[in-house]
Amino acid sequence: MWVPRSAAAAVAMLLSLLAFGVDPRVSQGIVVNVDVNVGLLGFSGEGAWQFELNARELHSLLELLLPERRPSCGPEATPMGVTYKLNYNVVLMQTGLARLQHTLATAMRPAHADERGVYDVEASAIEEHFDMLYASYFTPHDQPEGAEGPAAYTILVINPNKGDMAQLADIPPAFGYRYRYNGGAPSQMWLSARRYLVLDVSAGPCSLGMSHAAGGAVSAASVPQVHAALQGGVAGLKAREADVAAASSHALYHNHFMAQLGALLLSAVRHVIAADLHACALPDFDELVVPLLTRTPALTRTLTCSTLALALALALALALTPTPTPTLTRSCRCSPCATTRSSTR
Repeated sequence: MWVPRSAAAAVAMLLSLLAFGVDPRVSQGIVVNVDVNVGLLGFSGEGAWQFELNARELHSLLELLLPERRPSCGPEATPMGVTYKLNYNVVLMQTGLARLQHTLATAMRPAHADERGVYDVEASAIEEHFDMLYASYFTPHDQPEGAEGPAAYTILVINPNKGDMAQLADIPPAFGYRYRYNGGAPSQMWLSARRYLVLDVSAGPCSLGMSHAAGGAVSAASVPQVHAALQGGVAGLKAREADVAAASSHALYHNHFMAQLGALLLSAVRHVIAADLHACALPDFDELVVPLLTRTPALTRTLTCSTLALALALALALALTPTPTPTLTRSCRCSPCATTRSSTR
């Protein structure tokens, strides 16, 4: 069956609008609102070094540095016809640190024999605890029936107190720990099976590289570390009041920590939440499979309008192809680090 030339033009225009055919010099294209939650646990004076972080300050920094993002595609970084308007929500999580520290201390296992004082935490084994922590703060409980997926992306930044964990695990206080997902490479960051990322500033430091990037893309200094110069609480306040140099040093390291954390969070937005595409063109194929989701109890087959429009456009484009081409299978990696796992729900 052949489709008239006029239909071919309509298909091309539809694909352009859905993908990346809008002229970047004329318009931003389609504007999509994306909510990004940043949860801060252990930054209210109860975490490592009683460090305190101002949620409003971090929110203002993120809004200033990256209020919106227009992804690109292909080796020439061609701007796509969509712009993500980023709405940040920074939350100081006041409860849950004590239980998390107990979970981490219980899950720690000694690393290799040549790495004394270093412990591994299997992230997949404690992921359920992070799921509950994430759900208690960010999962919308009043989400209407039939709504698809979570309302936002979330980045959980945690600052456990290693002194408390050492007591719980009955190990010397001078220790280090890192995460492994399903026995993978060690990391301070990992991507969960749900729609959130975890960043632990007390873990590590770890030196690894980005997938498909040169070695050293992620160094030990890429993730901010909380140390004695950032001492908070009553002890830190007294030290700063008694010593001008201590106050100046605290302000300097605080600004440095904020800059590192802000850069890391925006890197997560660029590489995971609103990532660029490796190619600007769809691969050739001779078969298109469109799954229809059956919902109970109404047993109604539904597809979102955008998915249906894209499926119809691809089907028409296929009909315009006079000769069949081999089916191509392409895999896609969304996670920015070799130590994380990409999953879609």
